[in-house]
Amino acid sequence: MNRVALQSKDNTVEQKLYMAMELSDKCWKLVFSDGGEKRRHETMEAGHRMELVEAIRKAKEKFDLSSNAKVVSCYEAGRDGFWLHRYLVTLGVENQVVDSSSIETNRRKRRAKTDRIDGVKLLTMLMRYWGGERGLWSVVRVPSVEDEEGRRLHRELASLQKERTRHRNRIRGLLVAQGLHLEPKGDFLQRLEALTLWDGAQPNSKLSRWFRERFAGGGARMRRVGIVALARRLLVALWRYLEDGMLPEGAEFKAAG
Repeated sequence: MNRVALQSKDNTVEQKLYMAMELSDKCWKLVFSDGGEKRRHETMEAGHRMELVEAIRKAKEKFDLSSNAKVVSCYEAGRDGFWLHRYLVTLGVENQVVDSSSIETNRRKRRAKTDRIDGVKLLTMLMRYWGGERGLWSVVRVPSVEDEEGRRLHRELASLQKERTRHRNRIRGLLVAQGLHLEPKGDFLQRLEALTLWDGAQPNSKLSRWFRERFAGGGARMRRVGIVALARRLLVALWRYLEDGMLPEGAEFKAAG
């Protein structure tokens, strides 16, 4: 730490502004230093580019650095991805995206995966990194825009597949609760679409009468509860129709068009 401070006061050494960024959904906390003991703290709106540029400019003035002084920065890899890194590079900032799991922590305290290192600690480690301790943490390799998009699509596809499984399990549970041990098949939605001749236009059906009697006179919240309950009953009725040909009581076929 002291060596970095001494270097910053040496006119033969390139001036640097150190900036650590603690990112969150709503705000970013920035901590600046010129390599000495003093710190400058800034809190800004998350993702606001011009506010970030202004914070860097003010920090240079505060530490009496020239406007073209080198800026080095870091932040932990996370949900913000790498757009911020690419933007910092366009500003001439030399940024490091740090693997959070590689950051040294107090061994007595177990660190949850979602815990964030505070900005002051990140700044101290950034200065040590530029002071020569390159093994202090692991720097994440920034992928190309194309590779990052590919990874995102893969993650979203995996998420959608898990969501589909959850919905299948929920449908299966609703059916079992009604004594129907049926397996939702791959053409489930297509089979339901075949019933559009009479869905939503059956005022005389038993289900429609049940909904009006129980929920039609209630408020918006009560109607929402009723719609969910109706959907469950309709689901069971549709399955019985599809499997056994049993038309829901009071429902009538209507001509298409």
